[in-house]
Amino acid sequence: MIVDLSTTLIHRFALIGAVLHLAVFAPIDTVRASLPSAPGEQADVGMVAAGENLGAQAGREILRMGGNAVDAAVATAFAISVTDIGNSGLGGGGSMMIWLAGPKRAEFVEFYSRAGSARGSSGPAATAGIPGNAAGLLEAHARYGRLPREEILAPAIGLARDGFPVSAALRSSLTANRSKIEANAPADLYNVLFPGGAAVSMGTVLRQLEKAAVLQRISDAGADGFYLGPVAEEVVSDLNAGGNPATLEDFATFQPRWFRPLVGGFRQYAVLGAPPPMGGSQVVQALVLLDQLPLQELGAPADSVHAAANIIDAFRVARRDYFNYVVDPMSPVPAAGLVSPGFAQKRLPWVGADPIPLNMPGENPWPYDEQPDPRFAHLEPWGPFVPPGMTPMGAMSAGDGEPLEFDPVEEQTTHVSVVDADRNAVAVTMTLGPSFGAGFASQGIFFNTALSRFSSSTPIGNRWAPGRTPRSDTSPTIVLANDEVRLVTGARGGSRIPGAVVFNILHALEYGLTMPEAMAAERAFPFRASPELQIETAFSPETVADLEARGWEVTTYSPENSYFAGAYSILVEPDGTLHGARDRRRQSGGLAGHSDAPPPAWSLWAASFGLEGEMANPLEAPAGDGFSNLKKFAFGFSPVKPAAAMARFTPEGGAVTLRWNRSIHVGVDYVIEHRGSLTEGGWNPVGGAEPAVTRVPDVPVPAGYMRMEWTTPSDAERGFYRVRATVADSLLP
Repeated sequence: MIVDLSTTLIHRFALIGAVLHLAVFAPIDTVRASLPSAPGEQADVGMVAAGENLGAQAGREILRMGGNAVDAAVATAFAISVTDIGNSGLGGGGSMMIWLAGPKRAEFVEFYSRAGSARGSSGPAATAGIPGNAAGLLEAHARYGRLPREEILAPAIGLARDGFPVSAALRSSLTANRSKIEANAPADLYNVLFPGGAAVSMGTVLRQLEKAAVLQRISDAGADGFYLGPVAEEVVSDLNAGGNPATLEDFATFQPRWFRPLVGGFRQYAVLGAPPPMGGSQVVQALVLLDQLPLQELGAPADSVHAAANIIDAFRVARRDYFNYVVDPMSPVPAAGLVSPGFAQKRLPWVGADPIPLNMPGENPWPYDEQPDPRFAHLEPWGPFVPPGMTPMGAMSAGDGEPLEFDPVEEQTTHVSVVDADRNAVAVTMTLGPSFGAGFASQGIFFNTALSRFSSSTPIGNRWAPGRTPRSDTSPTIVLANDEVRLVTGARGGSRIPGAVVFNILHALEYGLTMPEAMAAERAFPFRASPELQIETAFSPETVADLEARGWEVTTYSPENSYFAGAYSILVEPDGTLHGARDRRRQSGGLAGHSDAPPPAWSLWAASFGLEGEMANPLEAPAGDGFSNLKKFAFGFSPVKPAAAMARFTPEGGAVTLRWNRSIHVGVDYVIEHRGSLTEGGWNPVGGAEPAVTRVPDVPVPAGYMRMEWTTPSDAERGFYRVRATVADSLLP
């Protein structure tokens, strides 16, 4: 079944009243692709790269409506909670990196699933933390979004209520997790997903009415629609029945946390990494270490053991230090020290060592915690972070840190990268833990297994405690060149996420590959405390033999295996062109770019509401009674030319909304007048009723909308109204 989602989304939006509208290094020829070039797309204005296609297209429509990168990322994330139910959703958590192009400032919000006030011991829901996705996404939107919340939630609500065709990836994931879902999810949900005991067929329209109702509450009431009231009450009751002692207060008091990002330098680039307790230190520290080395002179990693060894070792060092020091910042974390140039010099002897050290000595990053890279001080990076009443701990020994670092190869987690017309950028990664979490669900929503990521031994900061967030490998990342966005990236795939991000950045920015080529190129994953090394078959036999000679125990994987994570990235060329790519290593993913001219900053948008509310282009007479050419319509206005739009009405009346896509201070006069009626012969201009004129003098109009309602004249059957608006000349921005 082929679905034109663009048309579908525009139709759904209309139903609720929205109108859709640096030097690069030369490529090294010997870089090998693990796969055929990854799926790619080019655009001029905006781009969304995401872990699911319908979600990516929803984000693009938000960009076309005049939304910014935060609007699009949040809309995509909510849509994916419907279409990619095993990897993300309202029952999970995540984090978001935001680059604001205007003030040239980065922001980072963490909303990973968090420990409640008490800990469960057994039951299908025992490992579920208090989910943060709804709170974090909505708060990011409230701070930095442009469009109304209702429009941001509209795609997700439509996809849940009206359904979407099941993809091959979703059916495969359901099949792989059938036993877990059958054992832990409510029977009614299981029967929807597995009619007759088999996963719902590809192409079948999947509707999720329970989830649609929850999303509608969130649209109406914001975060309170999920964390307070009947939704929270039912979820907490179900969690308790499943062995989780979560309370209503745990839900009511959940708050996203805003931190400064980690910042490290690689060549001329500033790398913005996810701070503790997320996994960004692995990405930033590895690149800061590699900044000391002439990788291009050494050759491409697939064919040069020197390049391969340096990249693999740098990541291994960063991963070891992450396990020793990165915890919830409720405890002291020397994250600034980990990514500082001074600490990189201390760790550099362990990069490229031959033979590899089986028991790599530790170093103390605390002395370097106040020595960040001076080139990026203006970005206000994460600095010394010691909570009140706590003192920095000393260096941990080499044996510290939890021993387990490997998680199953699953289609777990999802990621969204967005760049908008103004070159704001967002990278957001969200997860339930393993696919479908523990299989536990409430109100059609699967819940996370975040509490299983707490350590049973050291470090103390990653042990369970009320309100604490467990450590995560998720690594939403943005790379800047001269304070302009250059690359937005992130990945899905558990512990292999940071390594995939590192290789992605290196192949694109160091080796000069195109974004699709960089996504397809070789990857490797080293274990930090053993000689195990997993690599893809793109590495040459000679390189593999040389790595083994250094002491690595190499396992080679076919690139069709999803072991090495799945990345979703956008590269911004110096001329502004956007190149998006999604990873072919994963079944699912989507790219949605657009090159439409963005609306002017002061554009006026219009939409109609009501039983038959769709927009008509006033420059074209609708054909007959079928309204065949009703379509999205946007219009601008100037101080000397009134704006006009047509809205269909019913015998009961109608309404129209005027919306500005950013905060302005205007004076508006608008006139509503009956201008004609429809007959079988088409548009028939007639004299209408006396216009009803309403004047709104010099009012502050925030980014939002003004709704106008009217009653149809009693003698009318059908017709159109014309809306005219003028803006006070002196008040235009």
